[in-house]
Amino acid sequence: MFLLSVILLQVFHALGVKVTEGVEWVQLPCQVLVSVSNQSTVVWSREDLKFSTIHIRQQSGDDLGEQNQRFNNRTWMKEDALRTGDLSLTLRTPTVSDSETYTCTVRRFGQELSRINVPLKVTEPPPLWPKVVSPVLVLLFVLAAVFGLIFYCRYLKNKVNPAYKLQLVRAVEGQVSVLLPCRTRTRLPPNASVEWRRIDPETVVHVYPVNQCTTTYNQDENDQNRTKMRWNPLKTRDLSLTLYNPSQDDSGLYICTVQKDGCVLKQRVVSLCVKGCSVQDTDPVSDVNSLQDIWRWILSGNIDPQYTLRQSLRSSAGPSLNHLSHLSSYANGSDSEDERL
Repeated sequence: MFLLSVILLQVFHALGVKVTEGVEWVQLPCQVLVSVSNQSTVVWSREDLKFSTIHIRQQSGDDLGEQNQRFNNRTWMKEDALRTGDLSLTLRTPTVSDSETYTCTVRRFGQELSRINVPLKVTEPPPLWPKVVSPVLVLLFVLAAVFGLIFYCRYLKNKVNPAYKLQLVRAVEGQVSVLLPCRTRTRLPPNASVEWRRIDPETVVHVYPVNQCTTTYNQDENDQNRTKMRWNPLKTRDLSLTLYNPSQDDSGLYICTVQKDGCVLKQRVVSLCVKGCSVQDTDPVSDVNSLQDIWRWILSGNIDPQYTLRQSLRSSAGPSLNHLSHLSSYANGSDSEDERL
């Protein structure tokens, strides 16, 4: 059994001892026969040092008078080391400068009985910055991916839904009224104002509020008292306008604008097509012809710097001009659900 431990110890010595700087202690193994250690003196030393003595153990105890000051209060051996043959040395708080070969020498009456070399290698601890930087980089990557996804979704939404989105409303001349829809999910400030305006010719159709109430504000005397908004539209977020007794002359573009202190908060464009009572006038193709007239207005004329609506509609109309067939199908039956701002 002892022979096996000696063989294993020799292999261990060949490999040496390796630790990382910062550990509390490291043990330098040295095992000899009891017959060798009994009544002997053990000297641990390092040949590379000018004062080579690291630790001395005699029969009477430790003798540290010649100890190198670098190892003061840093070495320790078992009390029964000489009786058991376990002459291992414990070195406290090892540092990189402690890396070297340590020699365990057993002497009796000046005669050397055993010499065992123990290589020690103390390595620097791994840097902390990879442990700190890696999670930070992962976090930044995740945040960048999330923000990138958010902006990409907004880009797709703005691309599919232009700033000014036309909605077609059809009516027949002679019906009691027609509703120009305008609803929003956005909370509106109570002191905002709502204006319905018809363009080409440009006419203010309805304004809310005036004198803290809903008021008709038509320029044409024939249109007086023909418009109405629902009660408290800013609170209900239903800004729809009811136009009574619609006629073919009412066909055109209507813009609902919500603004506060001169700043536009929301804007909706509604295209109203009023047809005669005859059956052929309800043909969807005639609706498309009316829409073509509206597109001609959008694309015609010079852009007044103050007339931002026409400019915005023109920028939104580009792809729509190539999809009049889509407008035809829309005119066929797309009024089943209200568009929202």
